[in-house]
Amino acid sequence: MSVCNVVRQSGKRTEVRFDYNMQFVERLKALIPHTNRSYNPKTKVWAIEDAYTSEVVEVAKKYFKKCSLVEVKGDRIITTRLHSGMVEEQEALFKAERI
Repeated sequence: MSVCNVVRQSGKRTEVRFDYNMQFVERLKALIPHTNRSYNPKTKVWAIEDAYTSEVVEVAKKYFKKCSLVEVKGDRIITTRLHSGMVEEQEALFKAERI
């Protein structure tokens, strides 16, 4: 199953983690100027400027069957399943690292 998680943390770049999909990568590159995105080949994670998060979420829904927006807000993690709209909130078990 193809999966995409868009992880947003206040004051940091948004991480986009997904099962490889060449068309989605091409769409990301077309949507976001290279100065506003980066890719870490070691972790296979894209980092994008927060201003593009909403657009990436909409595009991700078209390419992935399972897609979530994960928002880290202080000691809370709010996960929204993008296709169903189901929202789950939990307490963070660890402190997130800066991207």
